[in-house]
Amino acid sequence: MSLGGSTTPDEKLARLYPPVSRRHGQALERVLLQATADGLVGSMTTQPLEWPELRWMVRDPVSAMAHVQMALRLGYGPEGPASPRRPVADLLDFV
Repeated sequence: MSLGGSTTPDEKLARLYPPVSRRHGQALERVLLQATADGLVGSMTTQPLEWPELRWMVRDPVSAMAHVQMALRLGYGPEGPASPRRPVADLLDFV
């Protein structure tokens, strides 16, 4: 018997990340994937936005109510090493 009700992990995540936040995340994912496909690298930063003067400078000039949460930098950078991959034989059994 459950007094408080039960939720599946998906329902719990849905409460933590409302639809608007999920759409923002999906949009960011698309931008980063397209940037990678175009040979760009991206990095995200929040530290500079901790300074009130800078946060004021990068605000939306139309609404001026919302705060910028993150800065996204896109550009060309050195090519890093490829991500390590497990051999397929370690994961699949071929019959």
